[in-house]
Amino acid sequence: KLPPMLFPAPVGIPLDRLAAQDVIWTSPSEDASGSMPIGNGEVVLNVWVEAKTGDVLFYIARTDAVSEISRYLKLGRVRLHIEPSPFAHASAFSQHLRLYDGTIEIKGGGTALSLFVDANSHVIHLSGASKTSGRVTAELECWRNAPRTIPKDEQGSAWSVHDAPFPLVESADKFVSRARPEILWCHRNETSIVPKLWENQSLTGLDGLYDTIFHRTFGGVMFGPGFAQHGQRGLQTAKAVKRFEISIATHSAQTPTIAAWEVQLDKISRGSVRAAAFKRTKAWWHSFWDRSWVLVEGDRVRTAVPKNNLPMRKGMASNGHEEFKGDIRSWTYFERSARAGEIKDLADKTGLPSTAQNKTNPDFRNGLTLSAWIRPSDLNSAGRIFDKITVGGTDGFLFDTYPDGGLRLLVGSMTLVAPRCLKPLILQHVAATYDPATGQAAIYVSGRRVAATEPVPISPVSRSYALQRFVQACQGRGWSPIKFNGGFYTVEPKNEGKPFNADWRAWGDCHWLQNLRHMYAPMPAQGDFEMMDPFFRLYEKALPLAEARSKAYHDAEGAYFPETMTLYGTYSGGDYGWDRTGHTKADVLCPYWQFAWNQGPEIVSLMLDRWDYTRDSTFLKNQ
Repeated sequence: KLPPMLFPAPVGIPLDRLAAQDVIWTSPSEDASGSMPIGNGEVVLNVWVEAKTGDVLFYIARTDAVSEISRYLKLGRVRLHIEPSPFAHASAFSQHLRLYDGTIEIKGGGTALSLFVDANSHVIHLSGASKTSGRVTAELECWRNAPRTIPKDEQGSAWSVHDAPFPLVESADKFVSRARPEILWCHRNETSIVPKLWENQSLTGLDGLYDTIFHRTFGGVMFGPGFAQHGQRGLQTAKAVKRFEISIATHSAQTPTIAAWEVQLDKISRGSVRAAAFKRTKAWWHSFWDRSWVLVEGDRVRTAVPKNNLPMRKGMASNGHEEFKGDIRSWTYFERSARAGEIKDLADKTGLPSTAQNKTNPDFRNGLTLSAWIRPSDLNSAGRIFDKITVGGTDGFLFDTYPDGGLRLLVGSMTLVAPRCLKPLILQHVAATYDPATGQAAIYVSGRRVAATEPVPISPVSRSYALQRFVQACQGRGWSPIKFNGGFYTVEPKNEGKPFNADWRAWGDCHWLQNLRHMYAPMPAQGDFEMMDPFFRLYEKALPLAEARSKAYHDAEGAYFPETMTLYGTYSGGDYGWDRTGHTKADVLCPYWQFAWNQGPEIVSLMLDRWDYTRDSTFLKNQ
């Protein structure tokens, strides 16, 4: 018999130690692969500043935004543009994820933005303040503008019906006109593939059937004081302003009509005023961090510059290609990471050259500094300035120009890019530094830092633990359990070479318990009990159907769950098998899951873990 768990009175996480785990970026991102996560447990955002335009962008997702063919969809993408842009070519840029408050702050060019999701309501709040006036435009970007049949090579994102013997058609999103200046949009499922799965799996007519897709409507409404309608999908301030606020209320529900869903959405939008929402959001996150924490010491790891026997090359890669187009002068390097002031002296031609070593076999164990004066003649091609690496490898480092006037530093597997920082046909000083003690890299042009990575915090384990727990909290209180494959933070897979949009994800909508369990096993010890509810709820809702299926398939009492279980308790059609010729209804044609029976015992074991920590007698008795 275990004694009751007695927890000490919370004293609060050491704020300086938690702040050390914050994420701070000092340059904009090329695309969504450089986005920052935030959320409130149900609504999750990928946030970044686009380097090319200086616009702020974010994808909006919900754990309950599921299409008629059972794909998780993004609600859409918001683009915020300020004219003139304070973030395009800003001399001092930062995007700061403040873990303790659950907010993102973006600063640059005399402008500061704050973004958060109301902890107690599914509303996004974005506000800005600037020293100078600018006209603000917010646009809802949508790519589902017409009905679309999902092609075969994209059907992995609809795992419940992959390889189906019928077309998988997704409808277009709808934009609803409003009397006031607001952008209201939604996706409405007027059909559902669930009955086809019931029929395929001999479930039609059994007890426990339920369809979570049919007539599901999800989307949102965007609005803000002082904004007027700007086309069908945008809002714009009537004049240049120094301050602004934008709110986006989101909602997903199964409703008889869009109008009924719209009434529910309006109630949500009226219930979240920014000032009160900000106060309660900070309070929720403070309570979250104070309930438990793990802080580690003594595990800081030096990230060394890889050693190799390649010569240091000037103006070309180790295979003789990637030649620099233009002039390179005063080309030198140092076996340590120079400070920012020293780089400024180099650019001013007043310091450091006497310490340049330029050895045949330099030793960069204490860091490196690469310095040169360059006059590029072509800003649209890559050209090596320094090269000591195998082409395509990670066994050294390089410093080169990057298409569209940028610079790139690569050290091992670390890559840092400073976009559009060079001028054509002008002699200018460039430098790059890397410090193995902190893992921090920086790129400079004319003595000014134009890009930098974050220094590795004191404890990589502390940071990894804090960030993992943060992203779980951002998506752990929703309708659906956390997805094992990227959570709800997946974006378009450009860096994987796939031509799909942001609705694509590997392995789609189904839940593999063998992978799903890893997010939830630590939660009892962390005290994150409420985040376990969506996980348990998925299987509790499927239990009556699981019992009926056990009887129908095997003439057995009790229940078992499919490993690749859908949101409505069935097998994936592609895993169960579409062609049933010569098979009994108990035959599962995917050999990986045909005899997978461990789900129920593992779920019960995890429920008992929760009981051990909470001693919640109601949970023990009823669930």
